[in-house]
Amino acid sequence: DHFGECKQHRLDYLKCVKEKQGAHIECRREAKLYLQCRMDKNLMKAEDMSNLGFSKNGNMATKRSQREGYQRDKESEGFIAGLGRK
Repeated sequence: DHFGECKQHRLDYLKCVKEKQGAHIECRREAKLYLQCRMDKNLMKAEDMSNLGFSKNGNMATKRSQREGYQRDKESEGFIAGLGRK
């Protein structure tokens, strides 16, 4: 984006990531706006947002809670990174 056409969206996303201490999943709205801007300005190939990891119904919290539950289940079963499951 040499002409800064989506600069504000990029800055908003980076600010969000910084505020969330690197937890980029919390900045999905900003990421989506930035990618949509890039597609609208023909700075990247237009893609369906679902191909970029965004749900069509916006039900991201459910996916996140499922993932967090999975992580807790692994830990309760004695999972140690690098060793695999028991």
